Amino acid sequence: MSLAFMSIKQSHHMYALLAMPSAIDGHSMKMAVRRIAGSMMEQTEMVGGIDVLCTDLMRALPNKVVAKGGAEGVYCIGLVESGIGMAIKIDDGNYRAAYPAAIETLVQLGMIDQQEQQELVSYRYPLIRNCIQAEVGRIEPVFRLPNCKETAG
Repeated sequence: MSLAFMSIKQSHHMYALLAMPSAIDGHSMKMAVRRIAGSMMEQTEMVGGIDVLCTDLMRALPNKVVAKGGAEGVYCIGLVESGIGMAIKIDDGNYRAAYPAAIETLVQLGMIDQQEQQELVSYRYPLIRNCIQAEVGRIEPVFRLPNCKETAG
């Protein structure tokens, strides 16, 4: 049995093209990718379901991002206006850190305004609950991207 995989570098490149299909050579491929990205942004719940980051992120930032989680803590985002692709990989394979990392990256890049940050706060700072659902902590992203200024959060 062979397993297909894509490197993180290939993933971020793919999402850059998904975000900006005009950079693709070949009319039929460009039109297909444009249709896929458009469908993802129009029918966000079909991408990831309800109450998941990819759906809520594309709803909070309509026509600005294409986003989807992958296997083992991979999260990819394409920024539509700039054609920038991002791929995040959490080493232990858990999404618990991927979502805060994705939102924090967008905040530090200046892609999310105050209102959008509020809509996505549960993903940026997810609560940790014990077995009786009592809040026992929260995850906080603590990294800084080089040459980025965080908007007030």
